[in-house]
Amino acid sequence: MKKLRKSERFEDFGRVESDELCLVNGVLEDISATGLKVSYSIPPTVDMEKEYEIKLRLSRVAEDALVLMVKPMRVEQEEDQTSVGFLLLHSKDSARPESYVNLLKEEAQSTNEKIAPQVDETSLFI
Repeated sequence: MKKLRKSERFEDFGRVESDELCLVNGVLEDISATGLKVSYSIPPTVDMEKEYEIKLRLSRVAEDALVLMVKPMRVEQEEDQTSVGFLLLHSKDSARPESYVNLLKEEAQSTNEKIAPQVDETSLFI
């Protein structure tokens, strides 16, 4: 989970398809209830004033791809990849990313609970 954001972001893996943005598919880096970050191996053509329709295929969900409307908020160019931060807009599958993020949040909380040591006060051993 990444901090210092409006909403909690969770690292995840998925494929992002949009012929309008790039000829190659992007790779999902992280996702939140309000946005997602996608990296591309070839710089995408991004108009910061435009809204795009993307298809998001999540690694943990075997269902059809989510069809989402997004707006680019920031573009970060690195040596071998370009990362684009998108704001999720209201669209056909708007509720599905929020449900998915809630699933990731529950998973993270259960993982944290399992890590906490259990102490048996009746025993000398921990």
